Amino acid sequence: MALPNSALIIDDEPHVRVYAVQILRDAGISLCLEAADGETGLKVIREQKPELILIDLNLSGILSGMDVLKQIRGEDDMVYAVIFTCEASSAAVMAAVNAGADGFIRKDTSPKEIVRQLLEIVADSDDEE
Repeated sequence: MALPNSALIIDDEPHVRVYAVQILRDAGISLCLEAADGETGLKVIREQKPELILIDLNLSGILSGMDVLKQIRGEDDMVYAVIFTCEASSAAVMAAVNAGADGFIRKDTSPKEIVRQLLEIVADSDDEE
């Protein structure tokens, strides 16, 4: 199982986007898009149709990461939507899963483990189809 060809990282911290893009490119994802807030992220999703989306829960701006996730799921349940955040409370994880997240990865996870978890998320989602 391979990762999709395109991804979007929605995070308001530029260094996190750079870090995530590098991990995804090293894992073979050819098109890595970035958005600094939820509003821009939704616009990029609608225009570019990335196959994988990493979303920070604590975005600055009008929309939170949870708001973005809910809008994504309202429009497209075929895209892989993964929460990529520092917050790891069981309540946050459960809320994200209940809102339709395909997975939940902490930002302090090693790059190798991030890729392993993403591969697992893609494989699990494909098995459900």
